[in-house]
Amino acid sequence: MRSRRFLVALLCGAMAATAAADEASDAAERELGEAAYAKNCAYCHNGGNPLGAGAPLRPALKLMSRERIRAAVVNGRMRVNARFLKPAELEAVIKYLAAEPAPAAAPPAAAASS
Repeated sequence: MRSRRFLVALLCGAMAATAAADEASDAAERELGEAAYAKNCAYCHNGGNPLGAGAPLRPALKLMSRERIRAAVVNGRMRVNARFLKPAELEAVIKYLAAEPAPAAAPPAAAASS
């Protein structure tokens, strides 16, 4: 009985440690994505560069899927700029942009009862 409790406690501790490590890894990747975006993307996509006119602004990027962002960066118009990103930075930027929650849709109006 005692060894069973020990094993359960050991497993719970291992699961908690794994969850904490995952959270730390996610936070580090988010920081990498935010830093790479700020250094390589923000000037145009935050509207600061008049030559970047037509670049989707950050609110529009937040609505795009990871696949769409990846396609634009890897094969589309942004591939020239993406050459400055390491693969880990590229993935972190994609996750950073797509991780932002989309604005909540307005709830449908309640049907008026007759």
